[in-house]
Amino acid sequence: MTLPLQIGGLVVVLALPGSASKTCSLLTLADVEAAVGAKPEEPHPGEMQVPGTNETMQMCTWVVRPQQAQILISAARMPPGTDVKALVMNNKGMDSLRAQKWTEESKDFGNAWCVVMSPPANIKEPMFMSACASAPKGTVLSVTYISPTKKLSIDQTKTLLDKAAAQLR
Repeated sequence: MTLPLQIGGLVVVLALPGSASKTCSLLTLADVEAAVGAKPEEPHPGEMQVPGTNETMQMCTWVVRPQQAQILISAARMPPGTDVKALVMNNKGMDSLRAQKWTEESKDFGNAWCVVMSPPANIKEPMFMSACASAPKGTVLSVTYISPTKKLSIDQTKTLLDKAAAQLR
C-alpha cells in the first residue's frame, strides 16, 4: 500500500465526483490561505458512501500547488454511540503510520482531537499530515492537511476546524 493510501485510510481521501458538497462552504479560500500561507485553488466537492452504511460523507478538497499540498474537509452524520476521538485515534491508517515509526504529536481539546504525523527520515517520498476532528451538532467533522514539504501546527489545524464547525447549520 502506498503512503498516500495509508494516510487516506485515516482521512478517507477517496472522494467521488458528484453532487455539490456543502462542506465547501464551511471554509473560504481566505481561511485556507491564512492557515497554510499560500493561495489554494478553487475547492473540489465530492461525496462518498460511508462503508457499511447508507450514510453519505460530504467532502471538499483544496489543492495548494506551491506546497504540493491538499486540505480536505469531510462531514458526515455522527452515528449513535460513536466516540469521534476513538474513531480518529484508533484506525488502520493511524496504526499503519505508528507501526512505521512516524512521529506523532497530538492534543486533546476536550471537544476535538488533533494530530500531526511526521514520517521517519528513511521514507523516500515523505508526506506530512496535520489533522483535527470533532463532532459538533451531531456531525463528524474533520480537517486534514497533507504535504510532502510542510506540516501545519496543531493550533493552525484546530483553527481551521473551529472555523468550519462554526459554519455548520
